[in-house]
Amino acid sequence: MLATVSVAALGLALAATSSPAQAQTSWTGSTSSDWFDATNWNPGAVPTASSEVVLDTVTPNPTVVNAPGAVADILRVGPNNTGTLIIQNGGMVTNRLSVVHD
Repeated sequence: MLATVSVAALGLALAATSSPAQAQTSWTGSTSSDWFDATNWNPGAVPTASSEVVLDTVTPNPTVVNAPGAVADILRVGPNNTGTLIIQNGGMVTNRLSVVHD
């Protein structure tokens, strides 16, 4: 089963309580589409449950989660209208707040 969250397909914002500022982890996709590969992220580490994650590029590779275990505190897809998140093959992303820009 393939589930795709695309900026053009879905606009979703979930309300949340305020939390302390956290470091931003941005998708670069420079190596592959694999969420779990640290070389695809700036600053070079896979996001943790306290990360603010920004997915705002599909070049050179879109973001793909193929297994459970992907986490973030805040997950932002497409703040500049270019991000995509593909969840497939039993993948799962757990986070406190999701914002999908359209």
